[in-house]
Amino acid sequence: MHKVFVTGAPGWLGNRLVRGLIEGLDDFPDFPKAEKVRCLVLPGFDISYLKQFSNLEFVEGDVRKPETLQGATEGCDVVMHCAGIIHPQKKVQEIYDVNTEGTKNVLAEALRSGVKRFILVSSNSPAGVNVSRDQMMIESDPYRPY
Repeated sequence: MHKVFVTGAPGWLGNRLVRGLIEGLDDFPDFPKAEKVRCLVLPGFDISYLKQFSNLEFVEGDVRKPETLQGATEGCDVVMHCAGIIHPQKKVQEIYDVNTEGTKNVLAEALRSGVKRFILVSSNSPAGVNVSRDQMMIESDPYRPY
């Protein structure tokens, strides 16, 4: 991986993904580190955690507004899309706007700029939680979203 575009930073999942891309992943030593990571950040969000990494670029934008994504993925080899919402602030419509339409918008921009790989990353929130800490979730488990 050379240049990676990440959505969802500075969120919980996005921050950890960025750190793994830059520093490597302990559990996957053969996973290639990114030479450069460009993060899509909502205007006004605190990016102080991310500023510790030197090879980051920041683009202000909103996955719900395609005009703010124009050119954001230019020159990137991979898009790792983990922007998502599980707890809407105002209306449930926000979940659809961010998770469905926002994903379509990021994918359209990635296609437009010739990105070769698009990876959708998600938390377990849409599926819910495992029955117990000792039992891993499997694909056939019933959904228990929260």
